[in-house]
Amino acid sequence: MAKISPLAPAGFPDIPAIPGVLLSAGSCGLRYEGRKDVLLASLDKGTQVAGVFTTSKTAAAPVHWCMRSAKAGRARALIVNAGNANAFTGLAGEKSVQRTVDKVASLLDCPKSQVFVASTGVIGETLPDDRIRKALGGLRKKLQPGDWPGAASAIMTTDTFAKGAFRTVMIGDTEVTIGGIAKGSGMIAPDMATMLSFIFTDAKIPAAVLQKLSPKRGAEPDARLRDKLAEVERMNAHAKYAAVGAAVPAAEDRGGPSPPLQRAVVAGFKSAWAALNSSLGAGLQLRLKTA
Repeated sequence: MAKISPLAPAGFPDIPAIPGVLLSAGSCGLRYEGRKDVLLASLDKGTQVAGVFTTSKTAAAPVHWCMRSAKAGRARALIVNAGNANAFTGLAGEKSVQRTVDKVASLLDCPKSQVFVASTGVIGETLPDDRIRKALGGLRKKLQPGDWPGAASAIMTTDTFAKGAFRTVMIGDTEVTIGGIAKGSGMIAPDMATMLSFIFTDAKIPAAVLQKLSPKRGAEPDARLRDKLAEVERMNAHAKYAAVGAAVPAAEDRGGPSPPLQRAVVAGFKSAWAALNSSLGAGLQLRLKTA
């Protein structure tokens, strides 16, 4: 058992359940014994999605799938495994993603294009996706709101503690929540390296606006840390942002969000990202621009 980092918080934050987001974490035995290694998330119909992905020219099969799917701006499901990155696996890796997506879409009765996939772990080994697919039935039965500790634990690899954060912000008279989980320790440069992050909010934000609010690739780490980070791009790094929209009315797609909504969402995202990066122990300063 790895020694827990001195940067670890006293405990996992009490992230509230976000309406429209159901989570289920379990074990399918990809690499680790006695711990969770697979996460399934189910998202309500109408969920908007945006993403920021690695710039590596050797991006893994799950990244290519998600980059294509994110263009439509809709999401219904997320499946993440730890222990095997499904990277440098060629056509076999692409077929593994497709089989996994097919199974998730069938179980959750949603379009395949709205199923997002992430893998993290060792590279160059074929992913035994049959173990993931075999576990999916049980994961679907256990879907529940608010299991953030289980979700965060299931996506860990060499992390010594689970990472999560949340913030609440008022939009008009309505309180909305932004919460998420991440994995990666000293894995944020350049352009996120092997970090995975998944952030959810019950604010209803159009995908195009959500993308503009997302951190931009190329954000620089704090100067004090720059020389300490491994300058190697990785194959699986990405962050996803899902706006479920259960709390507030939708912003107009053509006109964009109203100024109060825009300012509130930007402030909330900045706070949530600051908390996530504090948990990561990286001090990464991400630049956000208004839409």
